[in-house]
Amino acid sequence: MLQAQLRGKLTRREEALEDILTSDLFGSLKYVLPSDGLVPVLSRAVSLDGTAPFESLRILSTPVYLFWPKVQASGCRLCEPDVMILVPDSTMGKLFLLIEVKFKTGKSSRADKGILPNDQLAREWDNLLELAKQEQATPYLVYLTADLGFPATDLDEARAEFSMKRPNKSALSIVWLPWRQLPDVLSKSNHEILKDVSEVLVNVGLLPFRGVRAPPAYVLSWLYSKSYGWSQIEFVSSPWRYRVKSNAELRPEP
Repeated sequence: MLQAQLRGKLTRREEALEDILTSDLFGSLKYVLPSDGLVPVLSRAVSLDGTAPFESLRILSTPVYLFWPKVQASGCRLCEPDVMILVPDSTMGKLFLLIEVKFKTGKSSRADKGILPNDQLAREWDNLLELAKQEQATPYLVYLTADLGFPATDLDEARAEFSMKRPNKSALSIVWLPWRQLPDVLSKSNHEILKDVSEVLVNVGLLPFRGVRAPPAYVLSWLYSKSYGWSQIEFVSSPWRYRVKSNAELRPEP
């Protein structure tokens, strides 16, 4: 699939599909050492307060990847995250990561009047808490989007519903991973497959915002090939005169 994308064999609509980009990125990360792929990628994730929870992460064992699993823990609504990653051993202990990927679409479900959380992120966090408890792991919900800044509105919506419907559970916490940070990270890899993923992300427009560049300044030099003697030019005065039409002239013709 990567080579087809790099050679322009996919339509623009196909290139923009979230599932294809998910497969490109995490499908490739699965086949390289975590220190070469997953760790550098996760290091760009930030919390709402600006902290980077995975900045000093070291993964000491092989992660387990599950793609698009259908998950329904006891007492929770069914959800289908894009990727679930279980990290058995790391410098942060045992980790259970749930990755929700967005590119050009928003959340698939919003808060409703039901008893159980229904907002997509709230629903996934609800399931993740139960799964992580079973694995005795620390849960992390990673929200991978193309936003230029932290998607606070999505988080606020999910947090509001979850806190109302699950007052006795741990508050919803999301770590944001920006798509636009990843091309630079992947391009520095020693693995050709990750460099290819970087090129694909650039091709679909996932570049970091680097501000607006001022246009270059030009010095204009004007040169007149002929000079004019203004004293030799005769100006003719054409006076204006206004005339009011008579009533007869204004009367319409029969």
